[in-house]
Amino acid sequence: MGVLRTRFQIRYLLLAIAISTVLVACNFNLSNTIIAAKPALEDCRIVKHEMGETCVPMNPQRIVALSPEHNLDPLAALDIKPVGYTSYVMKRDKRGGLFGASWNDVLGAKYVGTPYQPSLEKILMLKPDLILSYSKPPEYRLLSTIAPTVPIPDPRDAPTNQVYFKEMLRYTAKTLDREEKAEKVLSQYQQRVDRLKERLGDRLQHLEVAVIFMERTLFIRLTIELKLYLLLFSMMLDYAINLHLLMETRSRQSVLKRSMNMMRMCYLL
Repeated sequence: MGVLRTRFQIRYLLLAIAISTVLVACNFNLSNTIIAAKPALEDCRIVKHEMGETCVPMNPQRIVALSPEHNLDPLAALDIKPVGYTSYVMKRDKRGGLFGASWNDVLGAKYVGTPYQPSLEKILMLKPDLILSYSKPPEYRLLSTIAPTVPIPDPRDAPTNQVYFKEMLRYTAKTLDREEKAEKVLSQYQQRVDRLKERLGDRLQHLEVAVIFMERTLFIRLTIELKLYLLLFSMMLDYAINLHLLMETRSRQSVLKRSMNMMRMCYLL
């Protein structure tokens, strides 16, 4: 009886030693896993935005920009070329206006659809390491499964006392850790403005400017032939007059008779 009890004790002791060995090994492997994961976390920066936060790679090399005017233009100003971009579609060549950026800025990049309907398949094929997108929750969740995604701030939420394109440049630069470059670009821009003011002198006080806005519902492509361009201008003029957006005037003739030094047509997105 004493011999059996001794055997059982030995077995329990061996079993306890085996379990302890397994637990120690698991704990060692877990520690190694945690240590191995730390460099990956250290290689990214946490960027907070209205959809939450995103761990952005420290030096992203494959950026997809899904808004021509809101993040493609800032990327161009920061001397960064994306691997993928969106544009407003044209039937002629399947490409449309970039609103600020030039075609040289996307040379070699792949077209992935329109800003309002990007192709997830095309984006996935590009294997991006960062996506700059709109703030729509459904799209954001889908894009985040492909790569770290940072949505742009909604322009409607921008403070009225801030110049939106400047803040968009700063926002993009902060996301990419290029804030010093952004301030340099803005400084150069302000220097150009100051030089222009100096050249204009007193004439600046006498210039009269008309600004016409055109809603997206009346969208006509911006890269078009001259005849269509004139038609576009005519439609914009009528549209502005009908909504009483053009100063105090109420008729087409009174607008055309005004002695305007400058007329700017703006496409309202």
